[in-house]
Amino acid sequence: MQSFFYKPALLTACLLIRTLLYGQVVISGTVTDTSGKPLATVDVILQKKSGLVLAFAPTNNRGAYKISYAGIMGNDTLLVEVNSIGYFIQQHLVRATVDTINFKLRESFTSLPQVVVKGRKSLVEAEGDTLSYNVASFTAPQDRVIGDIIKKLPGINVDENGKITYQGKDLNQFYIDGDNLLDGKYNIATQNLPADMVDKIQVLDNHQPIKVLKNVVQSDNAAINIVLKDKSRIKLAGNGEAGAGVPGVYTATVNAMLFKKQYKFINYIKADNTGDDLNDELMSQFGTVYENKPVSLLSISGTIPPLKKARYLFNNAALASINDLFTVASAAQLKLNAYFITDRQYQNNSYSSDYFLPVDTLHYYEQQNNLFNNNSFSTQLNLNINRSTYYLNDVLLFEYAGKFTAGNLTITGNYNVAQRLQAKTGNVSNLFNYITITGSNKNVTEVYSYAGNVYAPAQLNVEPGLNDSLFNNGVAYNGLIQQLSVPSFYTNNYISYKTSGIIRQGYKTGVSYQQQEFTGNLQKILTDNSAVTIADSFVNRLQWQRVKYYLQADYTYVTTKLQAAIMMPVAYQNTDYAGKLPAANVPCTSATPTALFKYTTGRESYIQVKYVNGNYFGDITNVYDGYVMQTYKFFSVNNTILPHVKSNEASVNYAVQNTLKVFFLTVSASYKSLAGNVVSATQYNTIFQQQHSVAQNNTSHTASAGISVSKYIFAMKATIGAKALWQRSDTSFLQNGSLLHYLNNLYNSSVNAYTKPASWCNLSYTGSVTVYSNRPTVSSHNIATTPQVIFNQRHQLALTVTVKKNIFVTVNTDYYAAKRPGDLLNKYVFTDATLMFKLPALKTDIQIVLSNLANVRYYTNLSVTSNQVSENTYQIRPRMALARCSFRF
Repeated sequence: MQSFFYKPALLTACLLIRTLLYGQVVISGTVTDTSGKPLATVDVILQKKSGLVLAFAPTNNRGAYKISYAGIMGNDTLLVEVNSIGYFIQQHLVRATVDTINFKLRESFTSLPQVVVKGRKSLVEAEGDTLSYNVASFTAPQDRVIGDIIKKLPGINVDENGKITYQGKDLNQFYIDGDNLLDGKYNIATQNLPADMVDKIQVLDNHQPIKVLKNVVQSDNAAINIVLKDKSRIKLAGNGEAGAGVPGVYTATVNAMLFKKQYKFINYIKADNTGDDLNDELMSQFGTVYENKPVSLLSISGTIPPLKKARYLFNNAALASINDLFTVASAAQLKLNAYFITDRQYQNNSYSSDYFLPVDTLHYYEQQNNLFNNNSFSTQLNLNINRSTYYLNDVLLFEYAGKFTAGNLTITGNYNVAQRLQAKTGNVSNLFNYITITGSNKNVTEVYSYAGNVYAPAQLNVEPGLNDSLFNNGVAYNGLIQQLSVPSFYTNNYISYKTSGIIRQGYKTGVSYQQQEFTGNLQKILTDNSAVTIADSFVNRLQWQRVKYYLQADYTYVTTKLQAAIMMPVAYQNTDYAGKLPAANVPCTSATPTALFKYTTGRESYIQVKYVNGNYFGDITNVYDGYVMQTYKFFSVNNTILPHVKSNEASVNYAVQNTLKVFFLTVSASYKSLAGNVVSATQYNTIFQQQHSVAQNNTSHTASAGISVSKYIFAMKATIGAKALWQRSDTSFLQNGSLLHYLNNLYNSSVNAYTKPASWCNLSYTGSVTVYSNRPTVSSHNIATTPQVIFNQRHQLALTVTVKKNIFVTVNTDYYAAKRPGDLLNKYVFTDATLMFKLPALKTDIQIVLSNLANVRYYTNLSVTSNQVSENTYQIRPRMALARCSFRF
């Protein structure tokens, strides 16, 4: 009896004590914009003052939200925060355990009228310049990472290197939940972020990433923001992969990810020898902000086939990547991006080429067996403060790469040649950028400074000694050694002032300075293994300095429909260089205006016209006065005037989209002319090639036109796209003393489709046809006037069938074909198959992958450039079977 009353009393006491120590917080309210319009699907976050997120709640269609959370200590300080793309962040202090907090969000961009896909809201919707794709609407059961989804989105194109464009425009930012974690290395996200963690993919068109410049500097680029699901932000997410198969292949990955408001990271390690090129994840798709590029002239022969890398890449690689972002204060972030990669790649291929010269046709042949070994690391530290009142960005970079390349060749005449290339590259660079509002009229002042120091010594060994009549008076010798080093220091600094308003003005003044050395020599290794410099004509001792002072004035007129801009850079540049030849001093003053006109023709369409005038000056690689052996057969020297090229380029683009119908169309055309003062001259014989530059006026012209269309067809649940491109260019060059003029043409058309014709299958297809042709425009040199033409086709078909719940079979077939008129058709068919078992309860996928079922061992590619037709045959990875397990933890 005592126990009957004792236990309930004890339980009541415990609950009373817990209630005294811990409390439940209930927060409710509404989220609207400044006009009182409710904002739906906006995340409201309950967090501690330390930044620890406790709970989330999205607003409903009326903008209302409610958050309940138990377990709050009595002395906890709590905040409620609303953070939505396109609006400034707002926070409020929680004043009681039951509280009502209403938010009015102020827009951080000029909003256009809202467009919503009514009745199909789960697919895509647009508001202002933001287009949101619902990931679930485009996801198939076999999709594993977010990159599998992005390539299916209408209006978006992803090339084979993972570069993303929207309506033909490059991205300028790639965000994960509004934060720039990866800079341009967004392949890390597209290839590693699980698709089921993502709620939406947003395209931010005309995106200005620097808040203080939003109403000052217009942007024509787009950005992508990956919006995660609420549950993906709460805790650490990990995934791993392990696979093994025959012949002797393996793959392994361990990946840890966290996407909290104050701290985000993607850190992982990978190892692979299945043909997955881990270097792709280190590629910056935005280019590099670093203005001091290392000089690399030495190489061994080698080309890349137009195939998927997994078809031909024989590799053995390991990669460790660290990408951490800390939000230390409001809009202030610290970021670390670092990696280390070790990679060994193997390549076997044969190469034959015909050069159609004025009085002869030369034929070259090589059978190559190459090894590429790379050990590289990079560390980038970044402090970024991006507020509406000022912007500060400082980036410090340390890089080192050690590369060893070996090539064993059988060349024309049945000679055996061995090449060994050792190259090191080191880079220490720093970029500083500060922008602040000046005065009450919200004009801005910018300070920019960059400094970088690069060294890149290299050595190329060639054995045995070739062309003894040229290099050793007809006496046999052991080989050649080319040494080359081009250390470089570069700095660029400027200050600018910009105004806001309808008519915006910008003024910039700055100075850049470059100092380099070009040192190297070619030595012969005699039979007693002693090294002797061949002659003074193979020695380089070049000192180089270039200083540039520049001014720029920009004027932009902006209304809701029209943007018109004129940019007028003026520069004075002085280049000094001295080597074995008399010292040269090249002063130059240039003006390079740019004009832009953009008119919004409709709610979702615009036309843009652009003109660019350019002046390009050669660098240190264009004026070295001693021969350099770049490969075993190619020797170059540039003991002529400093190259100077003037360009004029005009382009027009028309883009239209219809969000209701999910339709995208882009039409473009461009014309570019180049006028230079130097012509490249090459001397060919049956053994080696010599290249130099000749002071002579040289012009070329390029015209192009293209169209791209993309449409989502609701009845077929399909994204269908098509492209067409035409390009024509002319070029002039000297070969064996004759000036040749060639006209080159390119025609390309492609189609892609991603569809789900039935609930149990998915189908995708991409296909392209490309025609290359060229012909001489002057026939007085006894060169055949018949155009050289090559036809290439490429078709890829993938079918996924749901055999049973959580069991899928995918079959991929790739078809490649190439042909010259009068020759037989070269065609190749590759077939792969994958069996996937999904185990949702264990968060695990098991795959059995069979590659190259037909066991195709070689692939031949045809190419044509001006008066050269080449044929390359590559070794293909053999038939492969791989069992792979992917799991989440």
